[in-house]
Amino acid sequence: MSKSRNRLLRAATAALLGLVVSGCAHVQPWERERLAAPEMAPEGPALIADYRRHIAQSKEAARIAGGSSGSGCGCN
Repeated sequence: MSKSRNRLLRAATAALLGLVVSGCAHVQPWERERLAAPEMAPEGPALIADYRRHIAQSKEAARIAGGSSGSGCGCN
């Protein structure tokens, strides 16, 4: 491996390590309440999760009951 390529590899590794480390942040106790809001949860608010579950169940029921795919709107 040539010296210039070795230097480039080290520089790229250092830059990548710098990006990874800079993504870490200390959260103050008074900031944690905002991060713990229901909107920040991975699955979202409970109402949205229930709505998505209802849509998925409607689509599955429409597809299985008729033998062919339906609209899945849940208005059957």
